[in-house]
Order: sequence, then C-alpha cells, then structure tokens
Amino acid sequence: MADPAEVTRSWCRQARGLLGLAPVPGAAAAASTLTAAAEAWDRTVNAVGSQLQQLAKALQATGDPRCRRIADYGLSGLTRRESVAMRAALLECRARDDATTRSRLTAAIAAYRRFLAENPLVPLLERNPLGVACAIRQPLAASLQSLEQALRT
Repeated sequence: MADPAEVTRSWCRQARGLLGLAPVPGAAAAASTLTAAAEAWDRTVNAVGSQLQQLAKALQATGDPRCRRIADYGLSGLTRRESVAMRAALLECRARDDATTRSRLTAAIAAYRRFLAENPLVPLLERNPLGVACAIRQPLAASLQSLEQALRT
C-alpha cells in the first residue's frame, strides 16, 4: 500500500505540472527533512519501547508480586497519550504541510517535552535497580530537537 503522504505529494506535482505552476522553492527539501526527522523519531520511540519491554521482563523475573504488578501495568504504555498525539500530528503534517499542521506538531512536541521533564516515573525507570539499561529522556529529547529543527526549515 502506498504511503498517503507520498501519494499526495505525487498528485500535487502532477497538478502543478498540468497547471503550469512552478514548484514551490525549497518545499521538497523541507518535506525531506521533516520525513527524515519523523523516521528518526519512529526509530527512537521503538528503541525506548524495546528497553521498557526488557525492563518489564526483568521486573517479571524478580518473582516479587509488586514488581510483577508494575510490569503488568504496561511500561510501554507510559507515554501512550503523548505518543498518540505525536503520531497524529506527524501524520497530519506529512500529509498536509501547512501552518496549521506545523502548529499542531509544535504543540505535540511541547507536550512531549513537558511529559519528559515532569513525569517522576521517567527518571525512576532510567535508574532502575535491575541493571536494565533504560535511556528515555536523552534519546527522546534529541529526537524532539531534530523534529523542531525540521519544522524551522
């Protein structure tokens, strides 16, 4: 199945050509930069999710019912609300890159940054006593920075 954003871009190229309109200067580069930043975001989120899954397995393996309950709670769901908002804003911005969608993406990035800064569970998970490497804030913050830079192009 074709990527909806690519289908839209292709359609716009064809329509501009038929109408004799010149391509928007820099639009391809900006879209490419945002696409690369969005793909990097996806990879980062997946890597953090894998670390949280490893932590959940280690919690289960302790045999302690309290640790099992934490693992059963679903650590990967920790950022569910922020992740859903971010995913929606990214998809919307890639499908229709305009001031409104960029504003929504900027708001989603700010909300994610607040979550990383304010949620007390995040640093607790990062310094877990089970020896499971769990880097959450630094990689996600760096990826959010890349998205912000892409929005400025």
